[in-house]
Amino acid sequence: MAGAAFGAWCVWKASMTGWAVPRSNDAPSAPAGQHPPRVEPSGNTCRLDLKKVPVKQPQSFDYWYANQSDAWLSPFVIPSHRLVFCYVPKAGTSRWQRFLRWLVGVQDWASNPHIRDANNYIGGLMQLKHLPRAEAIQIMLDPSWTKMAVVRDPLDRLRSAYLDKIAGANDPGNTNFTKHLFGLPYENFTSTSFSDFLRRVEFGMRHSLDHENKHWQRQSHRCDLSTFLPFYQHVFFMPPDKTMRAELSDCFIEAVAKTAPNPSAVRNFSFGESAKALAEHRTDAKDHATYDEQLCLKARQLYAEDYELFRFPRPTCLRDAPHVTWPTL
Repeated sequence: MAGAAFGAWCVWKASMTGWAVPRSNDAPSAPAGQHPPRVEPSGNTCRLDLKKVPVKQPQSFDYWYANQSDAWLSPFVIPSHRLVFCYVPKAGTSRWQRFLRWLVGVQDWASNPHIRDANNYIGGLMQLKHLPRAEAIQIMLDPSWTKMAVVRDPLDRLRSAYLDKIAGANDPGNTNFTKHLFGLPYENFTSTSFSDFLRRVEFGMRHSLDHENKHWQRQSHRCDLSTFLPFYQHVFFMPPDKTMRAELSDCFIEAVAKTAPNPSAVRNFSFGESAKALAEHRTDAKDHATYDEQLCLKARQLYAEDYELFRFPRPTCLRDAPHVTWPTL
């Protein structure tokens, strides 16, 4: 869907979900039992930002839930830039983490962003969970803090997880994905078919087991987005069309630059050689059999919660090759 059609879809989606919220002059703090401040509408111009149209946020904040749940505390937090980022694995996370590492001044920001530092921070990045819970709540309620996430079509993301973590596995010592997760020796693990992989993913979802690994976990469960989505000003869509990835990066960087203390430096950021490393990391889906019509329909059913929450336009499942087609923007 292109041009006006895509814009109309965004208006409909926002009106249905109550994502974005209207302006308010309320203070950024909200004592227990009172309404939280309203988040400023983002006024976004990026067509990949799913939160284009400001509508009303929920009129109350569930402090009890916020004190019981821990999932919403997983986003990275950059106090110097008043930035919160919910990272969703298999949605370009390595790329965004490298940028955030540069943002906080990590010297080797382009290196592996998933290694924990001496403080046990992933890639040297603080998370909301490292702050007192009351402070984390105030950050989420404060409209002057930018909250962002990048999400991906569930079927495209699931296929990517299979190609990268299963079919493309090259570390016999990675027992997390072999014995511990699938109960398979390494030599059998890498030959797991996509249909068997999907069956095991479904089993994990149905039984709430560790089979719902973060790389194929429902995105609505990441950062408790099913509950905290109204407080995020930017939710960027990572399209299946890889030619649009550069546009997504530009949108992401511009959203950070708008409220950054050093906007010019942020806008001039370049991924450099790390972009090349990311391209080499990808696995070509054309070289591996994944979806047929029935597996496509099954996956759409399993990830219905994501399609509903984010209002993704659903892919079409076909009897004949390529078996899946995604709506175009």
